[in-house]
Amino acid sequence: MAEFETSESWKTTVRLAAAVGRLRVASNLKAVADAQQAAFMAAGEAAGAVAEAATRDRGGQVGRFRDAAGALARCRSWIEVVAELTNEPVAVFDQEIEMIEHANKLIAASLSTLDTRDSRPPRPDSRGPRDGAPRDGGRRDDPRPREDFRPRGGGGGRGKGTSQPGGLR
Repeated sequence: MAEFETSESWKTTVRLAAAVGRLRVASNLKAVADAQQAAFMAAGEAAGAVAEAATRDRGGQVGRFRDAAGALARCRSWIEVVAELTNEPVAVFDQEIEMIEHANKLIAASLSTLDTRDSRPPRPDSRGPRDGAPRDGGRRDDPRPREDFRPRGGGGGRGKGTSQPGGLR
């Protein structure tokens, strides 16, 4: 059994996708069918993102859980579009809305756990200064090029041993 199959948030998003897919809407409008299909796709995206988060490392998990939360928000929006197109109150879709809210709470709990799991401060930047300042912290007052900035190997040109066309390298 895969690790995500024991996840309550995954089970909730799968139940949500099934519930949205089984919705029976009394309308022949193509827009209603399209909105229901979009809600179903968003719920499926959320379930897939939660399942994929189980296979990722910490940073990848955070990203996939955020993707799942975004997909749940899209699902809720599309359900509200279905309600508007059918002239039904949103309360008709309370069961689906409650599943979305429950899944959002579970995902938020997972995100807060991931955020607090590693409370180490960030590592210092080891690349040195980025603005071209000397590494020793001193200041260069002389705007001229440094003397030690010369090509190595005694000259340049297109002779043997250079990386230019006609050379050996």
